[in-house]
Amino acid sequence: MTKLIDAAARFSLALAVTTGLTLAVPVEARAADAQPAPADKATEVADIGLRTVGYLGYGGAYLSMGVSGYYRPHRNVGVGGYFDGSFTGDALGGDACFYDDYGCSRGMFRAGAAARFDVLPSYVVDPWVGVEAGAVWLRSNGIDEAHSLRVVGDLEADLGIDVRVPYVSFGPYGLVSAALGADGVTFGRVGVGFRVAARF
Repeated sequence: MTKLIDAAARFSLALAVTTGLTLAVPVEARAADAQPAPADKATEVADIGLRTVGYLGYGGAYLSMGVSGYYRPHRNVGVGGYFDGSFTGDALGGDACFYDDYGCSRGMFRAGAAARFDVLPSYVVDPWVGVEAGAVWLRSNGIDEAHSLRVVGDLEADLGIDVRVPYVSFGPYGLVSAALGADGVTFGRVGVGFRVAARF
């Protein structure tokens, strides 16, 4: 009789342990499911991407393509550079092209340094803000061909949102820029862009 009681006690203990372990798995799974799903581990240290941008403002309307890259000393912060070149444009200046080289540009190139701050770099949807500072080369339609290539300082602020999947991010952004000419002429532009980048 004692052996029967002892066997029953051992069976009850084994059943309790097995049931507890079985029930613990769904509880842990539900706890994990309750957490927001990150895009990846955000361990990348750099990215490089292609972008297309449409500008509208003083100097005309342009569509440009370019490349930009960032090194990430911190998961939220990127520092790097950019280069853009217009492949089509309209001066939109009319008769002013005979008097104003800046207002009648027929081509534009931009290059400089860039920095950005990613709000949620570990998640699928990542808002970000950025700034670019460099130079703009304007090729004008003015009659003064000897001075038709102008170099001006450029400052741009960006606001965008990326969709992040493993090793790739893409998304739209808006921008506003201001430039200062060599003779003190200041002008601005607004625009929208789209960037696709590889992360590594």
